[in-house]
Formats: sequence, structure tokens, C-alpha cells
Amino acid sequence: MPDIDPMHMDQRVLVTMTFTLARRESALLGVRVKGGLQAKRKSGGFANLAPDGYINMSGKTELDKKKELGRIDHWIELDPERAPIWRYAWELLLEDRLTLPEIAEALHARGYRYRKGRPFVEVTATGKRKANINTLSNVFHNWAYAGWVVSECSGIAPKTLRGTWEPLISTEEFERGLAILERRNSHRTVRRKQEYLLSGLIYYRDGQAAQVRRLTGSTSNAGRSGGGTPYYRISEAGGASFLCVEIDELVAQELTRYKLIRQCYPSFVRHIRMT
Repeated sequence: MPDIDPMHMDQRVLVTMTFTLARRESALLGVRVKGGLQAKRKSGGFANLAPDGYINMSGKTELDKKKELGRIDHWIELDPERAPIWRYAWELLLEDRLTLPEIAEALHARGYRYRKGRPFVEVTATGKRKANINTLSNVFHNWAYAGWVVSECSGIAPKTLRGTWEPLISTEEFERGLAILERRNSHRTVRRKQEYLLSGLIYYRDGQAAQVRRLTGSTSNAGRSGGGTPYYRISEAGGASFLCVEIDELVAQELTRYKLIRQCYPSFVRHIRMT
């Protein structure tokens, strides 16, 4: 409405009412979408992008389901081109011989890639091979491949609601794969590359502002052979940052100074504690 002047008193009211109605319609649309997704899941359907190995399908909804699911129904089916890739990946896992990087290497050797074209194994500029196993691990933990609807937001736990699609593997195979991965992860020890002496204890106050900000530990270029450069910084981009080696050295100096004061002036230390 280009003729409306928002500076005019009466027309400003019209603009405000228009914005209010638009926000209400947007909120109602969100409620309808969430309700439709929840109804879809509870009826055994798949409400999101099909996992790799499946494809999304659509068609006219049957009359008895049109009220809940709308005019167009959506479902997933096994992808005849992608499903054999993931069936082969599951077979390698269930053999319990290969690690996830080795499974990625086996898939890469056959020329397979992820759905979006990303290779299972990448070769860096330095010639180092890097296995992309994060997505591979997510697939092995996705109950949809066993034919189960699982949704934390809708309160649907694993093995409580069967999906309407054909499973790629059986439930027994899926649970056996989970057990294999869990057993392997139980032997892993997570070692931090850098220990921050003052983690959660150090704060920063700008000289021109009264606000106090807590600093977090971070390490730049952590993948380098030397382990990168650790420092304390404000989480926002462009915030203040301080090298850990300098801050930790100042802490050591302050502790040494306090120890000397305590030894030389014990009555003064007791007075500080009392106050």
C-alpha cells in the first residue's frame, strides 16, 4: 500500500494493525506446520528430508486422511541407486572387523560418495587422507534405517512406533551395530589438547564499561603439530583475547607474592581474612 503515510496518526494505526495481523498469521502458520508434522509422525510417516538411501515421494492424499495430512501426501521409499551403498556399509559394520575410517576407505574404493557428492575419503593438499566419518556415524545411529519413527520433540522413543516405509536393515541388525559402536567407544579415552588453568574463573572488564565478561579457553590452529596457540578470549568475534602463557605466568607471580606476604606478615593476612 504505497499511499499509506505511516507518519499520519490514523494511517499509522492501520499500519500497526496490518503488522499485527501479519504476525498472527505467521504464528498460526507455524502452529499448523508443527501440528501437521506431529500428525505425520504419529501416523508412522516420515516428515523430513529422506535419509541417504531413501527418496521423498508425494501424491494425492486418501480421503480418510486428507483432514490430518492435507491434500498432498508425502512418504519415503528406498532409493534403488543409493540403498545398496548403505546396505554394504552396514554389512561392513556388522562384520565387526573394520573401524569407521576403514569402512569409509572401503566405500571410497568402490567410488561411492555421500548424497551431496562429498567423498567418503578426502586427500588434503599435503597428501594426507582424511576419512569423513561423522555422517557415517550418524547413519549408523539413525533408527529410520530400521523402519522406526523416532522424534525427541514429539516424545516418540525408539522401538515404539513403526514407520510406513520399508526398512533397509532389520531391528536386530541395527541394535547389533549400535552395540558394536558402543563397545568401541567405551575403550576410547578423550584427551584434551590443551588444559586451561583458569577455565571458567577468569573475567574481563573493559576500562570504559562496567560490564564484566567471562573469558573462555580457545586454541587457534589446534591441528598443527605444535598443538596451536591457546588463549583466553571473549566468545564474540572481535572480542578481547589474551595468551594463556602470559595470564598463567601472572597468576604464578601473584601466588608467589601472596605466599611471601603470608610468610612475612602473618598478622596482615589474618586481618584480610577477617575483613
